[in-house]
Amino acid sequence: MIYLGLGIVGYVLLLSFDLCSFCKKSIIIYFFSIVVVGLITISSILLLAINSNLTFTFSFRIISLGLAIFSLFLLIYYVFIEVRRNGYRYKIETDEIKEKIKEEHAQSIYTLAAKIYAKDHYTYGHSNNVALISAALAKEANFGEKDIDIVKSAGLLHDIGKVGIPKSVLSKTGSLDNDEMEIMKSHVVQSVDIIKDIPNLLETVPIIMSHHERYDGGGYPRGIKGTNIPILGRVICIADSFDAMTTDRPYRRRLTLEQAIYELKKNASKQFDPVLVDTFISMIKTGKLDTLSLENRPSL
Repeated sequence: MIYLGLGIVGYVLLLSFDLCSFCKKSIIIYFFSIVVVGLITISSILLLAINSNLTFTFSFRIISLGLAIFSLFLLIYYVFIEVRRNGYRYKIETDEIKEKIKEEHAQSIYTLAAKIYAKDHYTYGHSNNVALISAALAKEANFGEKDIDIVKSAGLLHDIGKVGIPKSVLSKTGSLDNDEMEIMKSHVVQSVDIIKDIPNLLETVPIIMSHHERYDGGGYPRGIKGTNIPILGRVICIADSFDAMTTDRPYRRRLTLEQAIYELKKNASKQFDPVLVDTFISMIKTGKLDTLSLENRPSL
């Protein structure tokens, strides 16, 4: 009798049946596995029938062993194909998950930004401009794609704390007094307080916290300076200041681009990172900002 898994024939049959079962997902390999099982079964029956003939018995043992090797080859080949297929499928599923997370991340940002828009249209438009300008400057400075995405998100949300600033202060047509200025400055901490508990926005926190810091250390809220300021915070500082300078406000008219360039140069190494501001001025002069969909832009 033949027992699966016992002896050469039984072992070969066991492997073959396993192969046949394992290969159902691949039509071609499944076909070959059926052929292999059929051949091994026939050879096994013949082995029993002519057991007294040592020559034939040895020959069929060789055939069985050859078929076993062939079966193993098919099995290994199938496993290789299946691993590659599953790896590709895993990559697709991973990419889909990442895309979903990215979409949810964007949705979180725009939901928060909508709160700004509901209270102050200028602040929303300004934040959108800062996001686009910051991303363009980061790209021009050869930052990685991840940093570009982060700084764009931070730019859109950098003033979200202004939802907690009284409208009388936010839209005042004259200069702010000392108390009002302190209230206005509090929007940085308020922005961080809103964002810090949202997991997919945590990377924007140090950027938003530092966008009013000055390169010479005279900024707020922490008074840090130079390279101690997160570099993406330095990017937003330039974008934020430039957009504020070149848009109309209740208390003043916007500057021309020539005037804005003058202010940027004058405040290099004081308010702004000198390397980044040179890069940004070059972008203005070469018209690279003209490709951005910015609101209320003067022409060069």
